[in-house]
Amino acid sequence: MRSAFTTTSPTNADGQGGFGKDSRIAVEKTHGSAAGSEAEPSFWALRAVGDEDARALGIEIRATSIKAAIIDTLTGAFIDGASTKIKEANPEEVEAGVRKMVDHFQWKGTVGCSITKAVARGLGCHSHSFSALDRDVGNMLKTMIPDSVVVTMVHTEAAGYSELAFGLEKGDLKEDDHLVMVVTIGAAMGSVVYLNGHRMRNTGLNSKYLNDFEPNLAALQAKYP
Repeated sequence: MRSAFTTTSPTNADGQGGFGKDSRIAVEKTHGSAAGSEAEPSFWALRAVGDEDARALGIEIRATSIKAAIIDTLTGAFIDGASTKIKEANPEEVEAGVRKMVDHFQWKGTVGCSITKAVARGLGCHSHSFSALDRDVGNMLKTMIPDSVVVTMVHTEAAGYSELAFGLEKGDLKEDDHLVMVVTIGAAMGSVVYLNGHRMRNTGLNSKYLNDFEPNLAALQAKYP
């Protein structure tokens, strides 16, 4: 289930929320379905990974390349990897590249895909909301590899979960009272906040505060080639 708490700041015009009056910041959590039952995994992306074979195929989709690796989800270790080039991140090129990676490993299990905002735009998804990009691009990728369970995240979010689970703190940041912000900086800037290991949604960080990063960077690159 998803629980939420209230802060004091207005919701943005795009509905993504901010730090102001009556906005609601959702914190994604999972709980057991009945008394005495085991709780579902906190990291919902790994629900489809079984205990006997805790591997998944991770695919990173970028503007001109697609990289993939089989991952041990218990340790975060890379087992095997491959990559391929694409001309641009349009639906045809992305589908061909993703299928090539899946076929290369003859993979039938869980697939985790990370995307950039530039890739999302190339696929026709233009929202500033990470949740919307996860959903919309994820639905497209599911049609490209229908035989697999597919989980899609913007790469900032995926990097955050990876750091929380396998980084220097080795899981300690998932405990109570830990508030963690992850920021990725490249051609675009993205940010995700985690509370006790769970992503906080509708903070407005990306739609309100980081939305001008790309045009400002482009202006600087044009001024200082």
